[in-house]
Amino acid sequence: MATENQDKFNITEKLNKQPENKQELNRKTSLQFIISVSIGVIVLVGIVAFGYFRLLRV
Repeated sequence: MATENQDKFNITEKLNKQPENKQELNRKTSLQFIISVSIGVIVLVGIVAFGYFRLLRV
């Protein structure tokens, strides 16, 4: 009986726990998006610059 009550308590506790509120999750997601786009742009600029300078040498 004691383990059954403990199991019910654990399930209720897990259901009531909110990992993060909506604002914090949105902030995190937008920050990850900005970082990903920035890295992508830097990589593309690097590839274009590498190709451009390689063409100049030939």
